Formats: sequence, C-alpha cells, structure tokens
Amino acid sequence: MLRAGGKDAAILPTHSLPRRRLGLGLPLLALPRLVRAQAAELRLLALLPLTGALAVLGDETCRGLELAAEEREGTPRFRVLRHDAPDAAAGVAELRRIAAGPDRPAAVFGSVSSAIAMAVIPAAEALGLPFFELGAVADGIGGRTAWRLGPQAQQYGAVAAGVLTRQVPVLLSLPVEALRVAILGGGGASADAICDAAEAALIAAGVAVAVRFAAPATEMGHAVQRLRSAGAELVLHSGNETDIAALFRAFREESWYPRLVLGAGGGHAVLDTARAAGAGHDGTLVVDVPPVPPAAPFTDAYRRRYGAPPRSGHSVAAYSLARPVLDALRAADPRSALAMVDLPEGTLANGWGLRFDARLQNLRAPPVLSRWENGALTAVASAIR
Repeated sequence: MLRAGGKDAAILPTHSLPRRRLGLGLPLLALPRLVRAQAAELRLLALLPLTGALAVLGDETCRGLELAAEEREGTPRFRVLRHDAPDAAAGVAELRRIAAGPDRPAAVFGSVSSAIAMAVIPAAEALGLPFFELGAVADGIGGRTAWRLGPQAQQYGAVAAGVLTRQVPVLLSLPVEALRVAILGGGGASADAICDAAEAALIAAGVAVAVRFAAPATEMGHAVQRLRSAGAELVLHSGNETDIAALFRAFREESWYPRLVLGAGGGHAVLDTARAAGAGHDGTLVVDVPPVPPAAPFTDAYRRRYGAPPRSGHSVAAYSLARPVLDALRAADPRSALAMVDLPEGTLANGWGLRFDARLQNLRAPPVLSRWENGALTAVASAIR
C-alpha cells in the first residue's frame, strides 16, 4: 500500500460560508435561564453512544467534555451527566426522561451520529433545551437553538477531493483524468453524507467515480471483489471500526489492495481501529478531526484522569470546542455570548477556532489530513489553501 509523503497535504478553505452576525435573518430566541445568581451547579447532559458500534467515539467525546467541565473553575460549577444513546430512538427517549426528572440539564451535548443528532435536536428544542453538536457531520444538522461545533460533511468532501486531485496524482505518477476512484460507505447518515459530499466534490473537480456503493462488515469480502473488478486504485471509505477491520481483513483474504485507501470520518481516526485493522493498514490516509497532540497539557490531563492515552482526536476536539461554550453558558445572556465568540483557527487546543455563522455552524473547525504509520496517526504538516 502506498505511503504518501508528508509534504503533500490538503486542508481546503472553510471560510467560504457566510460570516454574518449571529441572529441576522433569524428570530433572536432567548435561551432558557441557564444561570441564576444563587445557582451552584449547571448540569450538562452528554447524550452519546456509549455502547454499540460507535462506543469508542462516543466515550472519547464524552471524556473531552468531562475534562473541559472539570477544569472550568468558578461558580456555577459544571457537572456532566453521562447517558447512553446507542440509536436515535433511545436518544430521544433518554432526553425526555432526563428532562422530566430532578436532573434536568441546562444544555445538551451530542451526538457522534448524524442520525441521533437529527432526531434529538428537535426533541431538545421542544423541551426548551439548547443543544451543542460536537461531532455529527451531516450537512442538515442544526436548528434555532442548536449549535454545531465540529466540521460538516461538505468540508470532508472538499478536503478529500483536494487530496485526490492535487496530491495523489503526484504520488502515483498519474494524471487526474486517469485516476480510478471508488467510494465505499458503511451505511448510516454520517457515512452517506460524507460519501455524497466527496462524490460531488470529485465530479466538480473532473474526476470520474468508477463505482460507489455501501457494504456492511458482513459483506466486505464481496465488496473487495467488486472494487478489484472495477480496477479501483483509490478507495475512499467511510465507516465504523467494525467496517474498517472487516475491510482490511478482506484485503488480506483476497490478496489484493488498492494503491491507496483514504478514510473519511467514521472510525478511521481511532487507535482501536488501527489495531483491529491489522496488517496492511499502515499508510492509510485519514480525513477527520486533528489527531491527538503527542505532548500537550490535554494529553497529560487525559492520562491522569483516565489512566491511559487518548484513543482518538475526538476527545481533544470535544475538549477544545466545549471550553468556550461553557464560558458562554455562565453568561447572563448565553446566546449573545456565543454570538460574540471569535476565536481564530489555531487558538483552541487541537488547532481549531470558533466562530458561528447565522445558521449556528462553526466556521473554523476544518477536518485535516493525517496518515497512519507504525500504529500512530500523524497530521500531514503542510496545507494547501
């Protein structure tokens, strides 16, 4: 499997979205009264998949939120309520149960899964609870009191297309028009959204997609046979840890590999995934959240709290994004405080920034290109803007 050179990265611009002041063109809705002078505690509901196929991503995201909440000293203090939402129906039911009880939260954080987010956000708004999405990527996620903190699927597609059209032709010594690209999804709203965005961006760049289909882990052997028959040199894949392990196992069993695998979102940035994928995984490129800084205050704090190093960059992403949001939640007018947040890229612990557009989408959390090598995920340093 081809191992890309470190200097050939693509991190495409994310600032083409409108930069209007928050609230222009939208009804200026007041958040519920989150802070009272006498309040000693603000409860934060972490509604994430803590069991099932997305458990590692959900747990890493929750840990990042917990670390952000624990380090925010002062009054009121924050308390994170961990609750499992393995699917959309369970997420809505759990949200309603908690909101009706004595631990009604001041705000809700989710979701990793786009399907969960799209079900839970309307339920949260109906309950008068502000919602903050840390990781789900589908472009339709949002609402009147729902802020998306992380990247969107269209950004994944743009970065993936930039990698495949600018760097890969140089690496493979092939012109763009000769590339045979296959897109393989794992199913689910997030994977579908990323694959849709990547396909649209590739077509716009003049790259034909030889084949695109979805395959569950149980059918990955047949999927690899289809990829081989299509002559795919490049496979863009989005899926969870189980899908990825099955894909690389099928490569070994079929004694065939594409020249390059580009993993987009899903479980591709998770250490457990690389271990499960096994032989042949080194050299895989990944478009996702920035990887964990190897030596940083966050990494040290994570080790002290959880007794092991972070398993993916999703923990430091959640930590980075949550910190300014928690500060805003303590304000007398949280919505206005969120509108005033203006942190350039490079400000937050993982290299992101924070600035919301009129649709309450963060403009400054671009996915980045990384590479697995010797069981470690490292960002490819240079960028094309």
